[in-house]
Amino acid sequence: MVTEGVTDTVVVRRICSEVGLDIAAVHGENGKNRLDRSLAGYNQAARRERWLVLRDLDTDADCAPTLVRKLLPEPSRGMMLRIATRAIESWLLADAPAFASCAIRGPARCGKTSCRGTTAGPRSVRATPVA
Repeated sequence: MVTEGVTDTVVVRRICSEVGLDIAAVHGENGKNRLDRSLAGYNQAARRERWLVLRDLDTDADCAPTLVRKLLPEPSRGMMLRIATRAIESWLLADAPAFASCAIRGPARCGKTSCRGTTAGPRSVRATPVA
């Protein structure tokens, strides 16, 4: 997995956990400019195993598909480049009461069933060869 920053990593880890996926390693977390410069290398690696890359749209393009085509015109079969519109933080703030409840009380005490079990061991997809 490759992300722009720590917030993105936390969100993607949670999403993957919710759907039962394990993340083998986290790369990036150094901003979108560095991520963009490294994307070709991650795309090469995606020829052998699956890669998830999350990047914010910000104001870099009118829409996510346009930015994907600009950054990665020929994605490898194992590459999943996903764009958060406009930024991952907007996903968190879309449900401000639930976010505030979990952020203030912590996932174990917030009362939302969707917040519980965030440390459960998800199933593995690490180093899954691309057929």
